Amino acid sequence: MQTRLLWRRSATALGLYGSVALGFLASIVAARRLGPDKADRQVTIYLTAYEPDQPEAIQELLRDAIADYVWLTPLSAHGPPRRCK
Repeated sequence: MQTRLLWRRSATALGLYGSVALGFLASIVAARRLGPDKADRQVTIYLTAYEPDQPEAIQELLRDAIADYVWLTPLSAHGPPRRCK
């Protein structure tokens, strides 16, 4: 039982530290490819579903300049998404 627990904890630690290391290396590679003037630029993207029969709601979002980019997707067959609480 102890070896199984040790194995699970080791695998969890390896996955956690491995993902952090890969993320750090990916940011270094991105910084080198983009160059010093573009590497630190951040943008905001607002994702939302829209109803085609209510274009004024999307125009209001765009007018308020809530993000650098707005990603619109049509509603699914299940209707509008539930709001986060």
